[in-house]
Amino acid sequence: MTHHRPRRESLLQQLIQSGEDVASSAAENLAALQGRQKILAEINGIRTDTVHYTGRMKAFFATHAKHDFSDLQAPELMALLSALSEHNLNREIRFLYEHCTNEWFRRSTYVRDIMADIYTRVGEPMKSIQLANELIERGDASSYTYTYLGKAYRQQLSSLQSAIETLSGSPSPAAATGAIHKYKRATGLTGDLSSYTLESLTAAEQPLQEQIRSAFERGFLENFAFYPGLELAYHHLRQGEFTATTRVAALVGEAALKDGAAETQNFWATAAVLQSACLTGAADVFVDRMMEALFMYDAPRSDFHAVEKKILEVALPALRKTLDSLDPLTHSHEQQQVQDAIERFERVGSTIHRLIGKPAALSGSRILDDLSQIDQALLTNSFSYRGMSLFTSEVIGGNLAHPLNGIIPDHCVTWRDKKEFGDLIAMPVGELITLVGGRVEDLPHAVAPGMALRDIADIDLAIEAIQTAVRANFKTRERLLEVIDSPEREEHFVEPTTALNHFFGVDHQQFHPQTPTLPSRTSITAAFARGLGDCRTHAQATQMFFDLWQDHQLQQHLHGAWQASGVGDTPEYERHMTDYKALLRQELRTFDVAVYAPIEMEKDAEGKDVLYHPKRTNRPDGGAVEDWRFQAANTPTAVEEHTLTMLLKRHPESGHIESARITDSFYFEPYQWKKADIPVHDIHIAEDGSLQIPAGTLSYVDGAPGNSVNVTLVPTPYAGRRRAMDISDHGKIWDHGMPYEEFYIEDMIRHRPQMEAEMSAIREWYAALGVVRPGVTQIQSVMDITLQSPSADLGR
Repeated sequence: MTHHRPRRESLLQQLIQSGEDVASSAAENLAALQGRQKILAEINGIRTDTVHYTGRMKAFFATHAKHDFSDLQAPELMALLSALSEHNLNREIRFLYEHCTNEWFRRSTYVRDIMADIYTRVGEPMKSIQLANELIERGDASSYTYTYLGKAYRQQLSSLQSAIETLSGSPSPAAATGAIHKYKRATGLTGDLSSYTLESLTAAEQPLQEQIRSAFERGFLENFAFYPGLELAYHHLRQGEFTATTRVAALVGEAALKDGAAETQNFWATAAVLQSACLTGAADVFVDRMMEALFMYDAPRSDFHAVEKKILEVALPALRKTLDSLDPLTHSHEQQQVQDAIERFERVGSTIHRLIGKPAALSGSRILDDLSQIDQALLTNSFSYRGMSLFTSEVIGGNLAHPLNGIIPDHCVTWRDKKEFGDLIAMPVGELITLVGGRVEDLPHAVAPGMALRDIADIDLAIEAIQTAVRANFKTRERLLEVIDSPEREEHFVEPTTALNHFFGVDHQQFHPQTPTLPSRTSITAAFARGLGDCRTHAQATQMFFDLWQDHQLQQHLHGAWQASGVGDTPEYERHMTDYKALLRQELRTFDVAVYAPIEMEKDAEGKDVLYHPKRTNRPDGGAVEDWRFQAANTPTAVEEHTLTMLLKRHPESGHIESARITDSFYFEPYQWKKADIPVHDIHIAEDGSLQIPAGTLSYVDGAPGNSVNVTLVPTPYAGRRRAMDISDHGKIWDHGMPYEEFYIEDMIRHRPQMEAEMSAIREWYAALGVVRPGVTQIQSVMDITLQSPSADLGR
């Protein structure tokens, strides 16, 4: 179920009263912002200095540590944590966490999850176990949390096995005491030394092995994340359980493909697929393809070294130990499998070692055929949120810097957004539609209102239900948002968005590199909760809903396959994997495109076409002036820039994209892109290098009733993945650069009437105030706004 918590403050009051981010005056705010930018610039400058990185970072760290880091706020602390992590300065990270006085930083779920890993790296597994168990008890555990828990138990096992090995010989009293003390420190156990006998220590080994297995398995089954799954596979391998190893590895490879390994969006996912393929005996051609994908990804050399180390220090020794333990007479088949796995790992390990210094030697050898070029162009000119993890965030730029009509802030997506949207897709779909202001009868007839959105099995029905929810949320039809030059769209989207940007001090008039300003990033959940959006917010919400729906469906199939493999039900296993692979071949992606059609546009003073302003003509029957004018010469014109989602489907054998369908939640008319199939064979790359996508036709009536003209989409220069680590914060919801102290999307939507009243107040304030004084970039206090606009009521 979703959260139902009363809000202590109104939407804007939460932001206005965020004392950490808003100063009391414009001068103070600008000074604080400039100081913060200076610190962040210093950190970023150190990060780019690969020669003197460690020395400079330690000096910076020591300077701020003198004051318990009290001169750093949340964004700088997160940037410092990220910078320390990049070069594995683990002891400094531990010091930062233990001595920092910022309570938000210390309480952050994201930071605590990281610390559960750091404590194992610095040899303090008990602290790791304590943090991990706290996160589990609070319901904030991720799949990574269980992985760190398993690694901490494994560290304890190492100290236990060391003590057993020491006591198994004829140790001196000092050696025996030292080994037992090391084990006690790792486990937090107490008691006299005399109670730690060889027998008692040996008896403790198997329960600890079970704790390791259980932690990794719980992490893997939590959401079929490949990281704990790979650790589980290696755990079985260390135990000499090759059958269990291959059972886990088969699903780990599929889980990593689910997380974007095939498109090299995730280096570690690709590496996981590669390792699982070696363990399961995948075809050599598949291993070669994954090797190529691995080196096409621009990952640090240290990451490749980490994979090489995993192969040389974990996989190969465990495989050789397993091979030695097998009886050639009774395990001949399994023995051959292990030998094949060893040979694959040796080949892969030597290739990685050879190419670590020159990855281009592999990735540059491939010449793409025409189909591959189209596939690559479609992928690089679009993005999805598929495979995002706790440590990944998307920051996708808006258009505030546009000199004329830029009003869209940057938007960011983190694991927290996925959690909030996850609450919505778990609701009965009828309740979701009602919550966002829609009508249950608008749902597809085949969808029962009582079922959760995530449980709709049919992909077309799921997309239609998502479109219904998104359009209801933004009141797409009621506000005539699809009519790009309508007064209603201006009134219900452009004007309130402009006023909101101005209120927060991030409108394009202030958005200038030389003018310090609050960052504009806005979480996708905040935009959805407010219900104020254009085509970009429609596409972003659609993308998030779909990716979470698909991930849930894929997990259901993997879970069914896992259970079937556990009882040896091969037909049931194959059924689930067939359905899994069929769904995995389909991916929704978001495209930023310029829309071209032979439509006459209004001209500016220089005679150039003005986007979003088509000329109108009188209807033949003498009706209202509303129809677009089409050029007789049928010459394509740039009509507008638009953001939409497209469903791509790959061929099961070749892997090439075999079909494409526009599934736009924004334009049901005039373009009729609710569900529009694209002839893939007509997609091509023009002589100028641009991707040309046919997008159906437009009907028109002026002069020739029933005629139609072709519409073509061309990706904009800024289309595609714009991935960046949001180092300022991974655990909060942002709104125009301001963090919420508390945010639950369902609760926010239920309070939308209050938000709409606040928006009305902001619009009145903006209309009364006119242009804000240059340089004022802070959110003003409620009292200031009330004084400047007496009619404003922000809920005080």
